[in-house]
Amino acid sequence: MRLSVVKHLGLLAFAVVGIEARSYAQTIITVPPGLSPGDTYRLVFVTSMPTAATSPNISDYNTFVSNAANAVPALAALSTTWSAIASTSGVDAAANIGGVSSAPIFTLGGALVASGTADLWGGTIENPIGITLIAGSNNQVWTGTYPDGTGYPGAELGTVCCAAVGLSDYINSNWVAYSYFDPTELYPLYGISGNLVVPGSPLPPTCTAAAVAPFARAEGEAEPVGDVVLTCTGGTPPSGPSPLFNISLTLSTNLTSRTFTTTPVTSEALLLIDEPQPGVNNFSNGFLYSGQVLGTSGVAAGSSGSGNVYQGQPTSANSVTWVGVPFVAPGASTRILRLTNIRADATAVTGSPGQIYAFVSVSPSTIFSITNSQLEVASVASGLAFSATTSSITANLTFQEGFSTAFRTRIDNTTTGPFTMALQDIPGTIYCSESQFTPCFSGANCSSPPAGPLGLATTGTLLRARLEGLGTAAASLSVPNRVFANTGLLAAYLIVGGKPVTGLGRTSLSISSGTLDVRYGVAATSPYAGGGDCGNIDTFTIPAALFDSSGAPLAFPPTAVFKGNLAPVDSLTTASPTAPRPRFVLTP
Repeated sequence: MRLSVVKHLGLLAFAVVGIEARSYAQTIITVPPGLSPGDTYRLVFVTSMPTAATSPNISDYNTFVSNAANAVPALAALSTTWSAIASTSGVDAAANIGGVSSAPIFTLGGALVASGTADLWGGTIENPIGITLIAGSNNQVWTGTYPDGTGYPGAELGTVCCAAVGLSDYINSNWVAYSYFDPTELYPLYGISGNLVVPGSPLPPTCTAAAVAPFARAEGEAEPVGDVVLTCTGGTPPSGPSPLFNISLTLSTNLTSRTFTTTPVTSEALLLIDEPQPGVNNFSNGFLYSGQVLGTSGVAAGSSGSGNVYQGQPTSANSVTWVGVPFVAPGASTRILRLTNIRADATAVTGSPGQIYAFVSVSPSTIFSITNSQLEVASVASGLAFSATTSSITANLTFQEGFSTAFRTRIDNTTTGPFTMALQDIPGTIYCSESQFTPCFSGANCSSPPAGPLGLATTGTLLRARLEGLGTAAASLSVPNRVFANTGLLAAYLIVGGKPVTGLGRTSLSISSGTLDVRYGVAATSPYAGGGDCGNIDTFTIPAALFDSSGAPLAFPPTAVFKGNLAPVDSLTTASPTAPRPRFVLTP
């Protein structure tokens, strides 16, 4: 049986609902019972004023619930953000309320609704969120959402046909997905707060995580993924030595950044504090450092041995942890933490395109909280389309990029040639190469190539053609020493004995038992510096001619088979101190 509605300040209303609901006092409880100072939590409510569901913009619904909450002095005093538990065609409810969070969620009467977002989207909730009675005494609430937090296909808010509703007095999945109605009808919304902290201790800083998700090659076992950047604000700077924290990054596939056989084992995966620039003075954690300084774990900020760059330690096949990193709360300013030099095994990712996700966590959790802790860091697609055509004694072997960043040089070059090396040491810069961030730990002397292996690839992209079934009469294959891409922005050099052939002309390669592997390495064209081409689809066509042992031209036999792959080819899908970077599986 429904009991009478109890109306509270302005735009919020509550009721005691049947035997499943928990009764609570008429006073709004902004700090739920049972929590301790410093604990993080969230509040959820139902607006008493209804609205239509015709807008496709999620911001309109966020504004609606924000206005409802801020009209109540007790809630306005919390100075938090309020979001609608709602989905439009462009934004899922799970993302709209801030992504993954472990903060428990309570009603304004102090009743636990869910232990976190995983529980909220788990199919059932602990207690009803509330009931709002409007014309006809129904409990429908606009959601546009499935029980798992994704948009209800074809029934998101703003859809012309219809929009999904939930029932605010239910605890099963009907709380969010019960039915759908004409979006011009008027129903209330669920509103949820941002993270709140029980007073009694200083509010910790909040760090918002973000990432850019580049394309990764589906054939690649050590693919660079996007940096994860945490932008931190708030908190109170310590009066004594800075606290230390551990931060972990876990991928949805194996993490394959290079490791080093140190004690403990370390990784080329780096944490940068406040975007330190090479060769100049930097303020990191509020202290002055000259250039990029490799820090020692467990040392307070500003102390001898501290730094603004920290190496991670592999903690499982798919995770890395930076241990004992100092952190000074930024207060009214901003602190930037960048997690870079992350490589991933893309061969285990399914879907076309597939996605690679990263989850970031910190301990102890009192150092700072992380918003948006789960992020997409790469989109996976095939990196190569290969084809071969024959005409008499000539075969044209064609390698085409699957996307515009699939063919890459080893590292940025100087202006003196395609095989020179320049540092890639500017944090946040997206370099069009196989290498990642290569720090300079030499103070002001940062004009030389990378002095160490951190972030440095072993090769550029290699293009491998395997020719089989050439017959017993086939003795050699003549190929050009260099070919240019259709764009003219990339070149590919023949690789013999592990080194590029830089002279002009052609090279004759010996055939053994009717089989031959041919490799070309991708390089920049003049002026070389800043080279590479990450804005176009590049295609290389390699003309190959077949000869017998006397040097006479030979037609390719009908038994000839041509296969193309990205290289180096390697079967290792885990982190390694010696495996090549990049490396690829052998595709059929």
